[in-house]
Amino acid sequence: MSLRLQTAMALAAAILAVSLAVGAMVTHLAAERLETDIGDGLAELAFQMADKLDRDMWARSSEVRTLTVIDDLRTPDDPERARKLIDALQEAIPTFSWIGVLSSDGTVLVASDGILEGVNIAQRPVFQEGIQDRFIGDVHDAVLLASLLPNPTGEPMKFVDIAYPLRDADGVPTGVLATHLSWAWAKDVRRSLLQNAAQRSEVAIYIVAKDNTVLLADDATEIGTHLDLTAIRAARETGGNGWTLEVWPDGETYVTGYAAANGHQDFEGFGWTVLTRQSTAAAFAPIDSLARQVAVWGIGLALGAAALGWLGIGLLTRPLAEIAATAERIRQGSATEIPHFRGPREIAALSDALNRLIDGLRHTETALDSMSMAALHDQLTGLPNRMALESYFETAVPRAKRERKQVALLYIDLDDFKPVNDTLGHAAGDLVLKGVAGRLTEIRRGGEIAARLGGDEFVMAVLVDDDAARSEAGVIADRIVRAMLVPFDADGRTVSIGCSVGVGFLPADAQTVTELFERADSALYAAKEAGKSGYAFAEDVHSRGKFMPSNKSLSSAS
Repeated sequence: MSLRLQTAMALAAAILAVSLAVGAMVTHLAAERLETDIGDGLAELAFQMADKLDRDMWARSSEVRTLTVIDDLRTPDDPERARKLIDALQEAIPTFSWIGVLSSDGTVLVASDGILEGVNIAQRPVFQEGIQDRFIGDVHDAVLLASLLPNPTGEPMKFVDIAYPLRDADGVPTGVLATHLSWAWAKDVRRSLLQNAAQRSEVAIYIVAKDNTVLLADDATEIGTHLDLTAIRAARETGGNGWTLEVWPDGETYVTGYAAANGHQDFEGFGWTVLTRQSTAAAFAPIDSLARQVAVWGIGLALGAAALGWLGIGLLTRPLAEIAATAERIRQGSATEIPHFRGPREIAALSDALNRLIDGLRHTETALDSMSMAALHDQLTGLPNRMALESYFETAVPRAKRERKQVALLYIDLDDFKPVNDTLGHAAGDLVLKGVAGRLTEIRRGGEIAARLGGDEFVMAVLVDDDAARSEAGVIADRIVRAMLVPFDADGRTVSIGCSVGVGFLPADAQTVTELFERADSALYAAKEAGKSGYAFAEDVHSRGKFMPSNKSLSSAS
């Protein structure tokens, strides 16, 4: 073999080795970072599903408890009047498939659409448990109602029972207000979350019962089967959320997120576990693409270097040795770039090409940093998301403690936003959400954060002086409410909405960030119940009970 060919081959091998070494390092770092981001995203999705299920179940239970104080239901002396009231309630709250008033012996006195009226269901848990106290039964197949209710999908009907005793003025049980919550509600929650996670391909969500039975899955054939996964055990042991790489019963490996559904407020939960999964092939496709690009860059550069070596062996011998030595130092991290030579053009081109490769790899790493930053922001509005909010609290809470301040959380929910999507379309709704984000950004001061939790829910977290916390937070809440009352321009169409704000303080109202969110959410609920376009403080709502505070306990922005 000639010296010319040997030199060309040696040069090609050296350049290829450098490019592959640097590429392997970058790919490894990218793989670790992307794997963590993907896993955290699936864990967050599982948490959102579990949290939404618990909050909805608590809300439905609260609604049923509120209905027990209606006289026409407690003592249905006029069955027709009571039936019209129940039908109206069912129409207003369509997630309830059936609502019925039972007598003290378990006979259905009045029911929605008249279904089961006159039938005695004293042997059903909804009566036996409901006559004693609040009863929230886990998901089960329909029994009596399977053939009586419309079932357009043809799938087996499932319900969650909610019942409360009806009591007379002396507190003696006179009957039961029983309801069946359609299991389609859980499917709607899953569908909504998957739409928000559309950027993740092939993502599936599962709900697993306490006995490991699959209650909800994309594939109907998996419902009723049993899962024994490490992710389920981890969720139950920690009571929190996380992710893992796990082999499922189909033999495939998935990135699996998990979260425990721990209940909400006075609803203790059913012991469900929410799982989210994505195949490793889909999840790690960007990593494989990056590895291929690095390989192509390395091979292309090696071939170019070999051609230069073949043409200029005499001039290349000394510079190539120096290039190889510098490349090795770059791989070891003791140098940053290949030296530039003023000799033959081939040598200069080679050194420039190597530097471009290194710059390209550095740009790739920068792009990965940008991807990591994007994971912390809401794609639609550009506001920070829940992950960024968690990072903010990690520094804000210790800072507030050091400076003797309060962390004020303003929980914001848009009023009358759903009709915007229903009448003008989601594109107009997206423009309004972007407008809301812009106004919150204008209101936000330095060191504060405004974030979007999802849908039409936003939060703003600020640090306020301990002795002026209510007044400072009230000013900000007032500005937010007033800002949202100004009509929005949605592609030439004027849209008028509003917002309600719940305000909580840490540590005045809560000792943990989770508890702070719950307090602020309760205040938001009270603000909406008081008439919307206003704000309420968690302290006021808590001191007067959780439900239906009077307007006098609220600070109105109108």
